[in-house]
Amino acid sequence: MQVRLLESPINKKDAQKRAHLFVREKYGNLPSVGIPEIQDNVWIIPINVKYPRVFFESATNKPKKVRYMNFERIGEIKIDANNGDIVDKPRSWDIKSEIKGKLDFVQLTVQKALVKTGAQNFSKLPFSEHMHTPIEDIISFLLLKDKIDLETELSILSEEEKEKYLKNIDLLITTGLIRKNDNFVLPDNAFVEIERSSDNISSKLSKALSYFFAQGYDNISSIQQVLGPYLTISGYIYGQSIEYDDIIPVEYSEIQALIQQSYGQSIKQMKIPRYLIQLNEVGLLDQSSCRGEDMWLPKTDILRSVRMEETLLSPIRNMFIDSTARV
Repeated sequence: MQVRLLESPINKKDAQKRAHLFVREKYGNLPSVGIPEIQDNVWIIPINVKYPRVFFESATNKPKKVRYMNFERIGEIKIDANNGDIVDKPRSWDIKSEIKGKLDFVQLTVQKALVKTGAQNFSKLPFSEHMHTPIEDIISFLLLKDKIDLETELSILSEEEKEKYLKNIDLLITTGLIRKNDNFVLPDNAFVEIERSSDNISSKLSKALSYFFAQGYDNISSIQQVLGPYLTISGYIYGQSIEYDDIIPVEYSEIQALIQQSYGQSIKQMKIPRYLIQLNEVGLLDQSSCRGEDMWLPKTDILRSVRMEETLLSPIRNMFIDSTARV
């Protein structure tokens, strides 16, 4: 469809109408246009999106609640105020990428709040099989050997593995658990306090990991490497309940789709039941059943604490449109 040019000069209403028609034709019904502003004889019209999130009733598979996420200014249309020509516009791919980026940002923000709040619970998970991070190795080594001589201990590693250890040492330093003195890694104040406790060695390791999560949550990419699918699954389940402002049970099939999308590895599908059971064992998830189907929910006390992390969650609060509709 060819959009007819408007007669010049182009006023605000004309510019908004022109942008509206263009957005509908090129990007579909989801995006909408905001209020035009003029700058250097060019109308700049923001593109906004109200992204629907539909909660389906598991018993009937019918929509129960619709909640919208408000994504503002994910792009701009620029229109010449003299003749109505569109002088700049985002590509359709750019719009889709911006929406995905907003959704990812919401999920990462929830993950940060969850890691900070549930640090003690996450520290109880079994990480011995994780090959993605040497965090536990570093903490365990210091608990038993008091210090790490980097020149000696890392000399037998490949360059790639050595780089992993050095990056994680730097991360642990930022949390105040360890410090470096020349070529040695030593316990820092927080680590020393944990060592001085009367707990057994396993409890000390758990406490150190808990401290690491509670202090290092802001470096979420590194935390993701440590927690892997545990954080992907629990973050998604808590995110659903925060988005809908209600306790939302998540079906097993939905978790399967999440893991497939996140990792694309068939072997991970076999591990999902173990991930769920272990998350339940450490008090991060609850289990329920509906018509014979397993459902997974956030723990109400942890969800309440996550919601209270206002400093962390405030950047995404304005994305949630308060009104919900029963359909």
